[in-house]
This record gives sequence, structure tokens and C-alpha cells, in this order.
Amino acid sequence: MQGACVAGWATAYFFPTDPALDPSTGAAVIDRANLDGGHLFGVMIPGALLGVLGIVLVAVGLLRSHAVPHWVPLLSLTTVLTFAIPGNGVFGLVTAVPMTTAAVGIAYYVWRRAA
Repeated sequence: MQGACVAGWATAYFFPTDPALDPSTGAAVIDRANLDGGHLFGVMIPGALLGVLGIVLVAVGLLRSHAVPHWVPLLSLTTVLTFAIPGNGVFGLVTAVPMTTAAVGIAYYVWRRAA
């Protein structure tokens, strides 16, 4: 859901900027898209929430199964914080470090068990 909405959002701004299109028509389409955020973003938020719900369920499953050390799923739960803390620029990079570390940890322990 989130990916489909991001693709629609990108499409709504990409095609009106085509140089072959009349500039006034392109500007009108972009203005209309800017005024209709509900349709552009209406599916993105539920899709993002479903993604976070999936991460929480995976973290709970990993904690209960003891398949990885506890720090791995606990770091993955920092995804929930990114909804409360806006993550732009350097601050966004800092908030992504725990999630990235958790993803690398999960990949490492999966690879180690497979080898």
C-alpha cells in the first residue's frame, strides 16, 4: 500500500514536468495535486502503519523464539519511534542507524545458521 502510494505520488509530479507538455497544463496538474493531498497520501499512512505492525510482529516472534540475541529485535522496534520523531537530514540518519543495525544483525544470524 505504501509503495503503491509513493509511486502514484511520484507519477503525479513526474509526468506534468515533461518538456513536451504545455507548461501551463503541467502547472495546473501540479497545483491540482497539491490541493488534493488526501488522495495522494490517503493510502500511504495505513501502508506505513501496516509495515510497522509487521516489524513489531517479527520482533515479538524473534524475542519469543530466542533465534537471535535480544538486542536485535529490540533495535528493530526503534522503527515505531520514527513515527513520533520526524526524521529529516542528519537526524533521520541517526534514527535509521538502530534499524539498519537490527537488519544487519538478523541477516548475520540467518546467514550463520544457514552456513
